[in-house]
Amino acid sequence: MSASAPTAGTGSLTFLVDAFGTRASPLRVFADARIGRLYEVIQSEQHTVPTAATLLWQAVLRTPGFARALVEAGYNGRPSDQSFSVGYGAPPPRRNWPPDCLVVPHSEYDTFSLVVFDPGRGSQEPVSFPVFPIAEEVARAVEEVRFRLQRLRPQQAGPLAYALDPGLIAGLAEQGPLNVVLIRTPETEPSSAPTPAEAVIIANGQSASAGVLARRQGGNRIGLTTARHLFAEAGLGPVPGVTQASVRGVLALVDAADLSSDCAFLLPDDPGTDFATLLPCRSVAGILSGMTPRQNETMSFEGSHSGPQQTIVRGWSPELPWVLQDMQMRVVTDRVTAGGDSGAALVDGDGHVCGFAYRTTKWGVKPEISNWIWADSAMQALGLTLYP
Repeated sequence: MSASAPTAGTGSLTFLVDAFGTRASPLRVFADARIGRLYEVIQSEQHTVPTAATLLWQAVLRTPGFARALVEAGYNGRPSDQSFSVGYGAPPPRRNWPPDCLVVPHSEYDTFSLVVFDPGRGSQEPVSFPVFPIAEEVARAVEEVRFRLQRLRPQQAGPLAYALDPGLIAGLAEQGPLNVVLIRTPETEPSSAPTPAEAVIIANGQSASAGVLARRQGGNRIGLTTARHLFAEAGLGPVPGVTQASVRGVLALVDAADLSSDCAFLLPDDPGTDFATLLPCRSVAGILSGMTPRQNETMSFEGSHSGPQQTIVRGWSPELPWVLQDMQMRVVTDRVTAGGDSGAALVDGDGHVCGFAYRTTKWGVKPEISNWIWADSAMQALGLTLYP
């Protein structure tokens, strides 16, 4: 099976990995019969392939061989007191670890590279290098992940955790060298800024976008999500029950907020006011969970500044599809968000909410990307369920 992504601009992540990914080979995911366990859970070939590739990179990142290869390629990072185990037998890293990176699909179906962002890199020229994973190290890393997932609540880990096969992932690692592209971390800026748009407005006139209608677990009031950084960057906390915002002229209060997922949940200040009737909304199929987005998938969003837009998924965090505490997981698309779009919901072609607008690269900076917080992590962090 083969497929091509829509034309990728020279500033896109797809163009980057296509240009520097000559060592990458198709993973041939379905060549291994054990993939059937994942497929039985996911029930979609187009989702199974990128999810399996992500699980592979997730394990490779935890091997000592990857850490050595990355340092040898010139990864600098920044001094950090942060501790993180990179796998069995690996020396303690003296750089930020784990590195900020994305699983990025090529335009060729079934082919994926890892893009690593290095904040300490002097050159803006990308460098590509191969990684030769050792199957035994990969299998042990998968067992580490499984051990962490066993400590989660069942709804957090999901059915895929029980279908995770160390042998399958180790077998994928043996198919050939994997490709890594090392690039300087691009400068980004929040998607919210002073605008005349009116979705969610705070006292100083800054605004962001409403995300989805939801209710907190155990609650019966309908509220809406938006970007937490709208309040934080204005010095407003946010403080639940105190921090205010305006939605279509209606006073709202922050009911809950979470730093890692950059999510805030608002309720009308007047208990008799209902956001479900106040705001026009479209129905969605649910929150995408237990799988990654599809390769080079076209998605849509509606921001309070940009209006209805379409964009293309170019990559995602290798920690997906799990939702782990204090980890900021994201999906990235072509650069499409603008001031005031923070918090807008990114929706796939099946109607599943995949992310909430977070940050975007500055104009003229490559690669040109918009970052979206993984929606499942935001909803779980605040204990939210979609309305109705």
